[in-house]
Amino acid sequence: MKKNTGRTCSRSSPGRGVGVGEAALALEVKYLIGKGAKSLFLETHSKNAPMMKCAEKLGFLLIEKEEAKWKAAGEAYDRLLYRLDLELFQSRYGK
Repeated sequence: MKKNTGRTCSRSSPGRGVGVGEAALALEVKYLIGKGAKSLFLETHSKNAPMMKCAEKLGFLLIEKEEAKWKAAGEAYDRLLYRLDLELFQSRYGK
């Protein structure tokens, strides 16, 4: 029996890298803007390259970096805080 690792897909999964996460996050951002959100923030860590790339494509701008905020399995991870540039998002994804 295969052990459940808690991951929804592996790095080699055919679903990775095809834009599903970007589309889902863009839909959520549109929903929140529609509900009146004026500012949106996203937090991730420095080893999460797919999330960083997705955030930047959507128009999130890095506003804060806290070095070695978290440690796991002997590695240090920087905390990254992004803020959405609403105009940039809307120019790419519409209102």
